[in-house]
Amino acid sequence: MQEWGFELPTGNISDRSMIKYTDFLLATASGKAVGERFPGKLATPFEKTKLSAYALAAMVESVVVSEELMQAFDQETAAVVVATLTYYKMEMEESFDATRWIDINLIRLCSKFGDYRKDDPSSFSLKPSLSLFPQFMFNLRRSQFVQVFNYSPDETAYFRMMLNRKSITNATVMIQPSLISYSFNFLPSTTLLGVASISADRILLLDSYFSAFAQLLQAPHDDVELIICERFPVPRLVVCDQHGSQARFLLAKLNPSATYNNEVATAGMDVIFIDDVNLQVFFEHLQRLDVQTS
Repeated sequence: MQEWGFELPTGNISDRSMIKYTDFLLATASGKAVGERFPGKLATPFEKTKLSAYALAAMVESVVVSEELMQAFDQETAAVVVATLTYYKMEMEESFDATRWIDINLIRLCSKFGDYRKDDPSSFSLKPSLSLFPQFMFNLRRSQFVQVFNYSPDETAYFRMMLNRKSITNATVMIQPSLISYSFNFLPSTTLLGVASISADRILLLDSYFSAFAQLLQAPHDDVELIICERFPVPRLVVCDQHGSQARFLLAKLNPSATYNNEVATAGMDVIFIDDVNLQVFFEHLQRLDVQTS
């Protein structure tokens, strides 16, 4: 048995909504059979009298247990862990290239657990438990946790602190905002986080956790009030009209599926003036890198 010890960062106080995780780096276990489990225990003391103990069991890594690993894979939790590790490395390692680090690890993960034929990108597919993870990584690369330009050091520190203190559900919204569509013909529903969702007959509510954007008809207004009431500190509310000055805050969070250098825009859709690749191009490039012969 081996004993691990860790402490919360100075000035941090644990509460019921705070995210806690432990990263185990497993070396080759001599004498362990393939698929065999090894025991472990995680203890979290509270002050001097309270102690919570958790029994853990993990399997020795092998190709045989890959299916079992994928069945238990929680892509939302994994996205939050990657976001936390990314900003930690940005703070601790000089000249750390966060975007490149995310890309390399995403390629390794998808290459190991994806289904494909060598050198055939069209054959590439991911299991349902992993299918949304590339999308989370795409939005993490563009998020305030990685792209610190245009944010003050205080704002960046605040964003990172809140990522550590909120539930997985809320932390996932910080990484990949939620976009809800309202129209006169359909019930409110979650829609694609992209420019293609902008239409003249739609009202959009974007929840990026730290800010909420909406045009104030009654339904989105009521939902905005619910979001604001549940959060502390209270998020910033931005009301914007299409082509208005405040619309830039909404467009900055959307997938740039229609830009000035392509022709996919339709009537009523906004065009983003940006050189970044969109989610489709990002995923196609990921497929090519995953299936190529090493």
